[in-house]
Amino acid sequence: DAGHSVILHNIKGEELTKIAGYCSFYHIEPWTPFTWEIDFLNLCADKDEQAEDTKIRTLAESFSKVPEEFFDKAGISVVEALIRSVVKSNKKNGKVEATLKNIVNTWHSFNVDESEVLIDTTDIAKVKKAIQQESKQLRMINDFLKKWFPTSSMYIDPKNEKTSLCVLASVVEIVRKFESLSKFWNENAIDPKTKEKRVFDIKQWVHTKNDRKVIVISNSNQFGDVANSYISAFINLTTTQLIDSNYKPVKEVHFIL
Repeated sequence: DAGHSVILHNIKGEELTKIAGYCSFYHIEPWTPFTWEIDFLNLCADKDEQAEDTKIRTLAESFSKVPEEFFDKAGISVVEALIRSVVKSNKKNGKVEATLKNIVNTWHSFNVDESEVLIDTTDIAKVKKAIQQESKQLRMINDFLKKWFPTSSMYIDPKNEKTSLCVLASVVEIVRKFESLSKFWNENAIDPKTKEKRVFDIKQWVHTKNDRKVIVISNSNQFGDVANSYISAFINLTTTQLIDSNYKPVKEVHFIL
């Protein structure tokens, strides 16, 4: 023991079996009952606005595929604006009173027809139809971006419809992961006794010596995209907590990935 704690990546299930009889642990596996919800938005929240925006960027990037193309990078910036709007609009006394579901709802408020966005952009007829149908939505999103993340407004430009549609397709991919994760937690992160949401606070965990020694984050072949994204976000944002200049360690935290 010696005051050490571990964040363990459970890849095949063997890791969970090995530690089950050894120590107490938090098990995070969104698609199974009695899991814990990760409070990602409060992991991003920070008194320092620049630090907060950096963490928000980290969250958006973690839920995107490796940004190899312009459209992927642009999509991340648009999602960053969505997260900023929810975090900054729902903060009371430094705590964010919102979840990933609020981000999904903000996106859906634009009424983007995803079937029109996710099209073959080499099909001229489909592109023209999509542009005609989504022109109002492009203007709404552009106005939203100008408010919450002005530099990202260049990516959704009503005057450059085809490029904007491609960017929206990247946004849809990320928001769908948020939506899936939110649904998993709304169904499974429920305490069987109190019937209340079981929310895991990593900020409290890293600052508490006498807590469960291990956090187990489980992967999945069935839900690979969502699994890889939430694990990446959790590790990246937890790392920012541990390397923060204001953090005063009360225990050694080890990553076994």
